[in-house]
Amino acid sequence: MATRETNADMDSLVRMYRPAANAFDEMATREGLLRPHWQPYASLIDRIGAAEFQRRHEQAMSLIEEDGVSYNVYGDARVSHRPWTVDLVPQILSEQEFAVLERGMAQRAALLDHIARDIYGPQRLVREGLLPAEFVYANPAFLVPCHGLAPPLAAWLHFFAADLARRADGTWMVVADRTQAPSGAGYALENRLVTTRIFSTITQDCNAQRLAGFFERFRTTLRELAPSNRENPTIVLMSPGPTHETYFEHSYLARYLNFTLVEDDDLTVRDNCVYLKTLEGLLRVDVILRRVDDQLCDPLEFGTDSATGLVGLVQAAHAGNVAIANALGCGALEAPALRALLPALCKSVLGEDLRLPSVTTWWCAHPDHLQYTIDHFDQLLVAPAFSGRGWNPTLVENLSSRERAALLESIHARPFDFVAQERVTPSSVPVWNGNGLTPRYMMLRSYAVTAGDDAYAVMPGGLTRFSETPDSLVMSMQRGGGSKDTWALTSGPVDSHSLLPPAGQRIDIKRTVSNLPSRAADNLFWLGRYLERLEGTSRTIRCVLSRLTDESGGSSGRELPAVVRSLSLVLPNPPGENWYEMEFNPRAVARRVVAALFDRTWINSVSSVFATLNNVAWVVRDRLSLDTWRILGRLMEEFPDTGFREPRAGEALALLNQVITDLAAFSGLATENMTRGQGWRFLDIGRRVERTLNTVELLRSCLVIPIDPESAVLQAALEISDSAMTYRSRYGGNLQTPAVLDLLVTDDSNPRAVAFQTERLARHIDALPRERAYPFASREQQFTTRLAADLKLIDIFELAAVTPQGRRAGLETRLLSWSQTLRDVSDALAWHYFSHTEFSRANTTIRTVPHA
Repeated sequence: MATRETNADMDSLVRMYRPAANAFDEMATREGLLRPHWQPYASLIDRIGAAEFQRRHEQAMSLIEEDGVSYNVYGDARVSHRPWTVDLVPQILSEQEFAVLERGMAQRAALLDHIARDIYGPQRLVREGLLPAEFVYANPAFLVPCHGLAPPLAAWLHFFAADLARRADGTWMVVADRTQAPSGAGYALENRLVTTRIFSTITQDCNAQRLAGFFERFRTTLRELAPSNRENPTIVLMSPGPTHETYFEHSYLARYLNFTLVEDDDLTVRDNCVYLKTLEGLLRVDVILRRVDDQLCDPLEFGTDSATGLVGLVQAAHAGNVAIANALGCGALEAPALRALLPALCKSVLGEDLRLPSVTTWWCAHPDHLQYTIDHFDQLLVAPAFSGRGWNPTLVENLSSRERAALLESIHARPFDFVAQERVTPSSVPVWNGNGLTPRYMMLRSYAVTAGDDAYAVMPGGLTRFSETPDSLVMSMQRGGGSKDTWALTSGPVDSHSLLPPAGQRIDIKRTVSNLPSRAADNLFWLGRYLERLEGTSRTIRCVLSRLTDESGGSSGRELPAVVRSLSLVLPNPPGENWYEMEFNPRAVARRVVAALFDRTWINSVSSVFATLNNVAWVVRDRLSLDTWRILGRLMEEFPDTGFREPRAGEALALLNQVITDLAAFSGLATENMTRGQGWRFLDIGRRVERTLNTVELLRSCLVIPIDPESAVLQAALEISDSAMTYRSRYGGNLQTPAVLDLLVTDDSNPRAVAFQTERLARHIDALPRERAYPFASREQQFTTRLAADLKLIDIFELAAVTPQGRRAGLETRLLSWSQTLRDVSDALAWHYFSHTEFSRANTTIRTVPHA
């Protein structure tokens, strides 16, 4: 029943709201009367007022941006990570409404789980005619290699989601079942956290149920799935990677539930067991919470062309050595054709009527359904009967006569490939538009997790999505829609359960975090390398631009050709050109140098390097502090995804100064704030390797072939290496090659010198985990020891000597050797710690790590 109470003195936030005329509205009746369970919330926002509500909305958007909550967007060249959109007006479910949904979701999950057990087991439903054989054998999502699996706890469907919509009469229906790897629960949690941070007590004031208890049940369920070591199982969340549309959620849930986030490359199967590659060795995995679709999980068994997946995963599951949630093969339950069969199946399997009906569906494989579809063709929506057919649902009335006839012909030819559905206008919900409330169409994704003995616990909330515009019926984040927090109200006390340990509970003190995944170490290593590469390239381009604008105090006309040619090895090369052979017109050089800053088609341009760095940073985002991420976010603003642009040289120089300053800030945070764990160590190893390579390549480019005037080239090398001030303090303005070589090569007090970097690199490598049974130096240790010894034995004056052929041949030989050694170090680290491939000796044993 709606109420007029508070309507008389309600301000424009509620009183002026006009619900959609053609749909059920969640907050108000068509007459504009407030629904009773919305009244407490309406009273609260009435006291706030429009101006304050808008201020808090902007605060929420800032929180989301700071937290980096995003949704990857496909097919949009302008942006890859779209900020997540949260509306502060929640979707509110009354206690009675949620009770209906709770019972319906639990029943539906139990029914679908029973169907999965049957089709991958005895197939009694098929033999008895309750389930057409076409549903199994014509279903591309039915995976024959999974037949006979016996998942732990006898449950196939551990985590279930359903997309729900309301009819015009207010009754709920299921529009789609999500049974493979349901997404959105992490976003629902983030929406709740944002809402409570903006309105600190609003959920308590309205008596909305908390979500923590559901996620604790989820974590407990996954622990109970472990085939062994249930006291302390290793649970991983398997993600397709940072390009996936919901990768943020994968990272977010892994942190919240205290699981390890992995990709397929992090895992390996040995002796029918799944292992996580860590720096210490291989760690046995007990449970995999997957966010990867069925057919991409094991390319060997499922015969896909995809490079993703873990070979041997199905075999390990058959052996009972790993639990997978949801069990492989559950994607078959997402087929729209099944919705037409569920009422009869529920009656037969559970002995109950289906509490939560599906959108009315006719599967054309059934003669009566086919006839109904033909008789009412223009009033229906036609869709593929099975998921993954590669085409979207079609509204028949929008087809041309030719398209209509072709679709009918296809249905007659292969009726089991098609379903027809009723057309539905979902309910509307109030959304804040900056000035007031306006209706948008909405859909609710509800979640359930198995709680044992065919019981399911349902999230007291969910993820509400709404359309971008008042007229759109598309509730898709990909197409600009938004989301809401969802409240399930209760008249009783709210459970105060939290995933955090009790305040008084004694905690075990730890100084280190073991078992860093190899891929995380690999990505941190390359993050360090790309940070140094970005800085080195930026410093090189700044050196040239400063001479073009004459800000260095030198004579650009005389020195520029020599400087640019001497830097040809370290400057980004234009496609199909070479700096050394280029004709030197100052304007042409300026255009090319600015292009080297912004044009991503240039290999190693500043923008290109940053794009790669950004991709790597997203992968290890969960291992970077918020302050560190803010610095990277500022760099993202300096290099947006807008393609090539051409500012003036002075503007580009100012940008480079800012980039170098931001990179220095990042280095400072890494040096002063990161704990000295293995993650920090590999980040710093990457920086040391790349900085040393930069210095070696800079010296090879500048000094191997003396160029007149060499003083200009020496000054450029010192400037790029950030060592000009140190040189002046020692030698004044007397620029000589031996002194420059000493400062940049053998001076172990200069952080830019090869010797300094080599000493730090060797120290890091000596501290890496090693196999105790192997008493000799590792390959990477051998390489750094050889490099350090060579540096101690060189004579700087011999290196600076020029041969009759006009080259510093000794210097060139040494620099080439050091460059190769550094690359050998990088390769050895990859073989030893990242890919776990034994290359130095035969070894057929598996080096495993015991559970913590």
